[in-house]
This record gives sequence, structure tokens and C-alpha cells, in this order.
Amino acid sequence: MVLKRLSGGHLPFLWEFPGGKRSANETWLRCARRELLEETDLRAKSLRKVAIRIFNYSERTVEIHFFHCREFSGELNTKQEFKWLRPNEMNPEDFPEASRDVIEQLKQGRLFGRSGPNSRNYA
Repeated sequence: MVLKRLSGGHLPFLWEFPGGKRSANETWLRCARRELLEETDLRAKSLRKVAIRIFNYSERTVEIHFFHCREFSGELNTKQEFKWLRPNEMNPEDFPEASRDVIEQLKQGRLFGRSGPNSRNYA
């Protein structure tokens, strides 16, 4: 699932994965669960970190931890435009620069390594 960034913020109208800023003393896993719930009303039942990227924009540096959510519960509810996309349907140019190489790896099937998306390494 991807969400369209709202106008008035950083990088408006680009598509992005659900996520946001990590709070002080919050683990990345807890942050991913909280952000998914806040942005979509979905509760992640299983998450696995698949990538970390640090990217320097001219106005800020971002550290992004990408998680794969294999299972969730709840009813989707979001104020943002959204799409359910398979990796081959994603155009990296429609996403922030910080996410583009991760999308390329998804499209090439390289992001999950040998364990694949069905690995037992989920929390």
C-alpha cells in the first residue's frame, strides 16, 4: 500500500509508504506499528525490517527504516489517496528520492534475500 503525500508538506503529491517521524525513546518497530495505525487505522500483526536508508535532501537528512507487513487487521481508513500496488506497478519517479532504490530492489525481487517475504523473521 502507498499513500499520496498531502499538499503543504515536504515533497507534496508524491507517493510514499505509510510512515513518519520516530518519537524519542521509541524503537523503529514500535514507530512503524504506530505510524501504520495513525495513517491507516490498520494494526500490523507481523513486521520485518527489510531496508534502512539515510538520504540527504538539500533541506534535511532523513533516516528511513523500511518494514514489510505480512499481516494486518482492521478496516482501512485514511484521509490520503491510497493504492494497493505490486512492486512491478511502482514507478520510482513517483516516490521521494530516498525510497527509489528500495523500490527498484522490490521490483527486482532482491529486497527479501533468500528468506523471501514469507520468512519467519517477523515481529
